[in-house]
Amino acid sequence: MLHSVRFTRNNIAVAVFVATLLTIQVALVGWLGARQSPNVDEPAHLAAGMAMWQYGSFDLYCVNPPLMRAVATLPILFMAHEELWGDFEGAPQPRPEFVLGAQFVESHPDRWRQFLVAARWALLPFTALGALFCYLWAAELYGRKAGLVALTLWCFSPNILAWSSVIGTDGIAATIGLGAGYLFWRWLRSPTWGRAAVAGLFLGLALLSKMTWIVLFAVWPLLWLLWRITAEARGTAKPRPAGMTFVLLLGLYVLNLGYFFEGTFKPLGEFQFESRLLSGVESSVAARETDASEMGNRFTGSPLHRLPIPLPRPFIQGMDLQKVDFEKGRPSYLFGRWSERGWWYYYLIGLCFKVPLGTWGLGVLATIGFYKKSRSRGAVATAEPDGLGQARHIDVVVVLAPALTLLIFVSSQDGFSHHFRYLLPAFPFMFVWLGQAVNWIGAGVLPSSLVVGALGWSVLSSLSVYPHSMSYFNEIAGGPAGGHRIMLGSSHSWSQDDFYLKKWIESHPDVDSPYMVLERSVSLERLGIRSRGESPSSSPAPGWHVMSVQQIYGPESGYRYFLQFKPVARVGYSIYVYKIDPSAANRVRRSMGLPAVPVQSSDQRQLIADMVAARDSGRSVAVALFVPDKTTIPTEDEIYDVITEAPRMSLNIVSEDDIRRGELGNYDVLVVPGGNAGVQGSALGSDGKDAVRRFVHEGGGYVGICAGCFLASANHEQGLKLINAQVVSGQRFVPNEGYVSASFRGWGQISVEMTSEGYCLFGTSKRSFTLDYTGGPVLSRANEPDLPDYEPLAYYRSEVSKYPFQKDMMVHSPAIAATRFGGGTVVVFSAHPESNSEYEHLLTDAIRACAD
Repeated sequence: MLHSVRFTRNNIAVAVFVATLLTIQVALVGWLGARQSPNVDEPAHLAAGMAMWQYGSFDLYCVNPPLMRAVATLPILFMAHEELWGDFEGAPQPRPEFVLGAQFVESHPDRWRQFLVAARWALLPFTALGALFCYLWAAELYGRKAGLVALTLWCFSPNILAWSSVIGTDGIAATIGLGAGYLFWRWLRSPTWGRAAVAGLFLGLALLSKMTWIVLFAVWPLLWLLWRITAEARGTAKPRPAGMTFVLLLGLYVLNLGYFFEGTFKPLGEFQFESRLLSGVESSVAARETDASEMGNRFTGSPLHRLPIPLPRPFIQGMDLQKVDFEKGRPSYLFGRWSERGWWYYYLIGLCFKVPLGTWGLGVLATIGFYKKSRSRGAVATAEPDGLGQARHIDVVVVLAPALTLLIFVSSQDGFSHHFRYLLPAFPFMFVWLGQAVNWIGAGVLPSSLVVGALGWSVLSSLSVYPHSMSYFNEIAGGPAGGHRIMLGSSHSWSQDDFYLKKWIESHPDVDSPYMVLERSVSLERLGIRSRGESPSSSPAPGWHVMSVQQIYGPESGYRYFLQFKPVARVGYSIYVYKIDPSAANRVRRSMGLPAVPVQSSDQRQLIADMVAARDSGRSVAVALFVPDKTTIPTEDEIYDVITEAPRMSLNIVSEDDIRRGELGNYDVLVVPGGNAGVQGSALGSDGKDAVRRFVHEGGGYVGICAGCFLASANHEQGLKLINAQVVSGQRFVPNEGYVSASFRGWGQISVEMTSEGYCLFGTSKRSFTLDYTGGPVLSRANEPDLPDYEPLAYYRSEVSKYPFQKDMMVHSPAIAATRFGGGTVVVFSAHPESNSEYEHLLTDAIRACAD
C-alpha cells in the first residue's frame, strides 16, 4: 500500500513537471511569435495558405506541402480580410508566391501584423505536441527521468524555439515526423490494426508537413524487415507484411487526401518538368529564368510514359522545382567563404556550432552509457517499477534511423547550403536518444553532477540568447555575436530583427531616416521605418547607416567596407548600426582610392539664420512663376494674387521656352506651383532642367509647391535633384482596383506643426494649424551624397490617404523643408499655403527667404 501511494505521488509530480515545462515552452514560442518580424518566407506562406483556402489552389509555394499553411492561415479566414488581395495573373513565374505575399501584406496595411501573429500562434499546439512525443517515447524507452530530459531538451532548444515560432514547415515537420516515428515504433512492438492505422495516418501527415519525410517510405520498410528478422530472438510478435503494406498505403492515401487528390494517378509522361533529372533537357535550369518552353519530360515515349503516379500533381511539381534549385546552385557561405554551390558537410558544421555544448555533453554521456549497457544482453536501460525503460538495440535503431537518414539526405543536396533548419526534423529523435544520459544519475556524485550540469548548461545557453534564438551559436563559435563568421542565411540573419530595429529607431530620435540595407520580406512603410535609401555601394558616405550582417558579408557585396568601421549599436545579432562622420568616411575612401566627399556642415542654424536675414532684408524680389505652355494650373490664380499683392514683390509667368533661353537670370526666385510634376518636367526637358539647376546653383531661389515639390526631389523620374529628398512613387496593387498610383492620396485638410526652425522663419501665430492638401508628396531623406541634408520646417501630424497601403506613411513626414543647393536656397511645400488666407504669408516669407 505504501508503494502504491508513493507511485501515485510520483505520477502527480511528473505530470506537474511536464505541464510546467509545456507551459513555459508555449509561452516562450508564443512570445517569439508576437515579437519577431516576418522572415523572408512568411508573407509568401501567408499568401499561399490564403490562396488554398479561398481559391482551392495548391500551386503557390508548392515546394512545400500544404498542411502547415492550412493550419496557420485558418484563423485569418475568421478575421476581416480582403477577398481579392493579389494580382494572380500578373505575378511572375515559377515562384509567384513571393510577389503575392508582398501584395497580401500591402493589401492589409493595418491588419497584416495581426494576421502574422494569429498564423504563428495557430501552430503553437504542434510545439506542445512535439514536446509530449519527446517525453513519451524517451520515457517508454529509458524511464520517466529520461523522458523529462528529452522534454527539457525540446522545450529549450534554441533551434526548436526559433522555428516553432514562425510560419514555416520545419517546426511542424519535427513534431509530426517524431510522432510518426513514435507511433510506428509502438505498432512494431504491438502490431495491431488500430496502431497500424494511427501510424499510417501520421505517415501521411508527415508527408503533408515536409517533403523530405518521403524518406520514410524507404526507411520504414527496412526497419520493419529488421524488426521481423530479430523478433524471434527477442521473443516478440512479428509485424505482418499486410500490416506494413496497410501503413504505407494509408500514408499515401492521407497525403493525397490533403491535396484533395488533385492530379493523383496522372501518367508520368504527361508532366512537364523543369529539372534536368526529370525533364532530360540540359538547358532547362538556365531556361527557367527566361523561357518556360524549355520544360520537358524524359519519360515521354518511354515504357514508363503511361505509368500512373499515385502522388498529387502539386507534390510532384514541388519536388521538381526544389530539384531545380539544387541543380542550379546558389552562392553559399561557410566560415567566411562563399562558393557557387554548397557543401555536403554543412549540416555537420551546423551541429557543431548551433547546438548547445551542454547538449553535446549529454550526447557524450549517453554514448558512454549506451556502450556500457549494450554489453548486458542487448538491454540499454534498467526497467523502472512501472515497467518503463525496456529499450533494446533494435529500439535504438528505430529511433536513430530517421534522423541519420535525414542527415544523409539533406547533406547529399549540396546545390546550396543556406538553411541549417532543414535538419531540424531530425532533432527530436536525437533528444529521445539523449534521454538515456539520465541513467548516470545515481551512479555517483560526479556522473550525476555531469548530467545535471550538462542539461542546465544547455538550457541556460539557450535562454541567454532568447529572444534572438534564430541567431543562436554556441560558445565555441563565440556565441551569436560570432555566428556570422560561420553561417549566414536563415542560420543567422533572416530579417527577424526588423521589429526590434523599429523600436531602436523610435528610442533614438536623432537617427532620422538612416541609410538602410536589409533583407526584408515586407516594405519599410509596413514596418513603420523611414529610410533615405540604401547605403552607397562600394563608396562610404557620412551619416547613419543600418546594415544587415547578411548584406555586409554578401557574396558580391559592395558593403565590405563597413568592416573598417565600428558599429555604435547592434539590434539583435543580425543588424548593425553605424554612425560615420565625414572624416572617417574620407579616411576609408582614400584607402579605397576614391575621392573625398565634401564635408557638409551638420549645423543647420546658419541656413535658417541666412534665410531669416533675407526675409527681413526689405529688398524687392523678382519672382518667376513657371507655367508650362498649354497647361492649366488650378492654383495659378491664388498664387498669382498672393505674390502680386505682397509688397516689394513682382511676378512674371515664364514658360519652358523662356527658361531654356536663360531668362531665369532676370529673376531672384523661381516658383513652381501645383499641377503635375510629370508634365512640368517633361515640358522642361533636359535643357530646361539644367537651366533651373544652374540658376539655383548660382544663387537663385526655388520654391516648389505640391507638384513643384515633387519636381525638386531626388528620385522622381522628372526630378531636378535640388533637395536630398525622395518621394513615394510608382504603382501598387490594390484589392478590387488593380494597380494604382502610389503617390496620389486624394484631397483634404491636413494638420501641420512647425518645427522650432520653421517657427523662427515664418513666425506663425500658432505652432499647429491646418492647410489644404491636394496630393502633394510624402518626403523622406534620400541618399544623394553630393547634396546636403534638408532641414524640416514643419511636419504633418495627420494624413490624407486614398488607399489602405498609404496609411501611416504621411504622419510625421516633412510638410515644409529647406536646403541649400550650391549658392542658392530651396524651400518646398507638400501642401498649399496659398489657399489659406491666414497662412498665405508662408509662401511670401519662403520666397523672400530664398532671395538672399
